[in-house]
Amino acid sequence: MAESKKFVGTVTNEQVVDAIQAQHEATVRAKSTLAQMVSVARNRGISWTVIGEALGGITKQSAQRKYAPSIKADREAEERKVAELLGLTDDEADTPPGREENSEQSSSPHNEDVETSGKEEGTL
Repeated sequence: MAESKKFVGTVTNEQVVDAIQAQHEATVRAKSTLAQMVSVARNRGISWTVIGEALGGITKQSAQRKYAPSIKADREAEERKVAELLGLTDDEADTPPGREENSEQSSSPHNEDVETSGKEEGTL
């Protein structure tokens, strides 16, 4: 018990708080990186089942619940950035009608990719 008090006495409260802050920041970075990796996996067509297994054997439903909303939000943010760069208004940049119009007007591979992404979202 005396050793425990001696050890506690060698570490200041400030050092403990600094260590907590550093660990918190590392955890936030790791979670962000993991979410990005899941997004890349989904963009490559890797199934939610395989992703769930890689996340420690969780179900595909659990993986979807945890990561699908952030993947969707990231996609929407990217589309808003593109719309802003193109100088589109909010009405012109509305994603679902734009996808439908583009897929009817053009058969470019890019539009097919977008449609495929939409179908994948529907299976979430």
